[in-house]
Amino acid sequence: MPIYDYACKVCGNTFSETQRIDDRKVPIERGCPACGFLTNGQGEHALYQVLGSPNICYSMTTRRTDDDFNSKLKELRDRVPAAYKDNLSKNIR
Repeated sequence: MPIYDYACKVCGNTFSETQRIDDRKVPIERGCPACGFLTNGQGEHALYQVLGSPNICYSMTTRRTDDDFNSKLKELRDRVPAAYKDNLSKNIR
């Protein structure tokens, strides 16, 4: 099962959970485990899923992702609203 990273817009807490692909939105609906907020006061969920580049393993050796993947990830980062860019830069390496 994949590991998903989440962050809270209210308190800044970040955490990871192993979820089935179909259940990846469940923590967002439960709220933040640190502060307990379900929404950020503006009608949006307090939690959001943090997107990052995956580690790709071949023969039990971790390798870097290829340049094409990294360029596509950069395009996605550029489309993120300004309000979330600070958290994004902290969580994506």
